[in-house]
Amino acid sequence: IVVAPGTHTLRFGDGAEHQQVRVELNVEAGRTTVVPAAYAALEIQVVDPQFVPFRGTYELINMDDREVVGLGFGADALLGEQLRVWVLPPGTYKIVQSGGTYRDRTNFSTVRLLPGEMT
Repeated sequence: IVVAPGTHTLRFGDGAEHQQVRVELNVEAGRTTVVPAAYAALEIQVVDPQFVPFRGTYELINMDDREVVGLGFGADALLGEQLRVWVLPPGTYKIVQSGGTYRDRTNFSTVRLLPGEMT
């Protein structure tokens, strides 16, 4: 992407605008500016009790502020569906069944996302 020289704010990722990754960039004329890896990526596969993937729903919650980032679905490989990759700020996230909350004590998973890593 070609942009004018100067300071720019790059905002990207999943969730509402205030939940997205923000990166301040200083662009110099005639130079290539590389965006630092200040974000993480997460791919979630929904499985049944026998670990067979299916198209179940889940909610992703940011545990730093206990705010729901969004709703996701598993993928049906027989139909050629692809798993969603979430682009998120680094932090701790909880994955619960659709309709669950950060207080759920069963059927959940917690994951810590580090900058520049795909989990």
